[in-house]
Amino acid sequence: MTEQVAKSPRLASLDVFRGLTVAMMIFVNMVGLNAPNDLAPAQLQGLGIFKDFYLWIDHAPWHNSWNLADFAFPFFLYIVGMAMALSFAKYTVDNRPSKEIYWKLLKRAALLFLVGLLINGTIYALCDIPTKGIFNFQTLRFMGILQRIALSYAIAAVIVLRFPPKMQWGIAGGILLVYWLLLALVAAPDAPVGTFGTAEVMGYVDSKKFNFASFVDRNIIPQAHFHKAGKNGYEPEGLFSTLPAIVSVLLGYFNGVWLKTRRMVRSNNSSSMAMFALGAIVIGVVWGKFFPLNKALWTSSYVLFMGGWALLTFALCYELIDVRGIGRTLSKPLEWMGLNPLFAFVGSVLMIKITYFNNVNGCGDKATGFKAITAYDSLVKTLFGWAGAGHDTVLFALATVVLWSFLCYLMYRMRWFIKL
Repeated sequence: MTEQVAKSPRLASLDVFRGLTVAMMIFVNMVGLNAPNDLAPAQLQGLGIFKDFYLWIDHAPWHNSWNLADFAFPFFLYIVGMAMALSFAKYTVDNRPSKEIYWKLLKRAALLFLVGLLINGTIYALCDIPTKGIFNFQTLRFMGILQRIALSYAIAAVIVLRFPPKMQWGIAGGILLVYWLLLALVAAPDAPVGTFGTAEVMGYVDSKKFNFASFVDRNIIPQAHFHKAGKNGYEPEGLFSTLPAIVSVLLGYFNGVWLKTRRMVRSNNSSSMAMFALGAIVIGVVWGKFFPLNKALWTSSYVLFMGGWALLTFALCYELIDVRGIGRTLSKPLEWMGLNPLFAFVGSVLMIKITYFNNVNGCGDKATGFKAITAYDSLVKTLFGWAGAGHDTVLFALATVVLWSFLCYLMYRMRWFIKL
């Protein structure tokens, strides 16, 4: 195999990996609107050989289980860190960033956070706008995916720009250890007597509402501004659980920094990354025996486990695309999405909200027996109803991914790249 000298800091494999992650986000979000695991038992049996795979798409229930939807978000944070390593390459000990650079980073994070707030607070149902307006602050969810990305990016960027490498590693390890001890050893002070020590809730981390992270969130964020207006008592993209999410970004950054030291694009790099990835996965699984793997709490074991899978997936993309040069044509649709991730993700979220909250049969009162038919359900049944329940949802989700890949291709042809 002929080794190639890297001509540019931009890696095609990173764009493809980013596109793959965005495609995964769009797919699982779209399937999640009408998840196959909500089907009746008879309909589930009708899925045949696809049953187990379809049930694996949506988020895992709680502890020590992981489904396809649980990979997407940590993968994206890992990619944010890798991109950070490439964009911060010019900053060294002798060339420290100026105050203007910090303000630019904070401005970018603030804009991303604001976009997340606007998406959460906008009223999309045309039937509700006459009475509620176009924006509802009363139940505005403060946190969310874009908000967590913004906070994790901003704090991780400050860490890597302000501290030397050894201290960066120390901070990352310290966050994971302290987070583990707090959630494992400290109960929520407002937990009712008898909450813990039962068959359902053995330890503090087992309770969705009365773990320490949820307690901190409840004392900072009004519960009306939680996910689903606080009905579940916890925020899956909480403020406190964003701390270990910062480490997910740092792990990607460390990978990017290491890769920059490699002068040649070669298979040795891929195999080294794969070994580190497997090590992280194993450590995550072992740690999960003491501190359960949990996406909603973003536990320390989950950070290492998903960080390992992210590194392993990137190593595969790197080997196939940058080293061997195969699959470049087939991976182009993913690369287009990877070059316009914000456009694809935000656009797909808006598409979901518009189709899910608007009816094709007009407005009506449920109290009078009106049964709404959402635009989403109508599209699914019209386009793929022939495939049967469960299959139609998954096929529609795949078609949505293809649609956004095509739109990203048009953006690519016009050289339009939306960034904050």
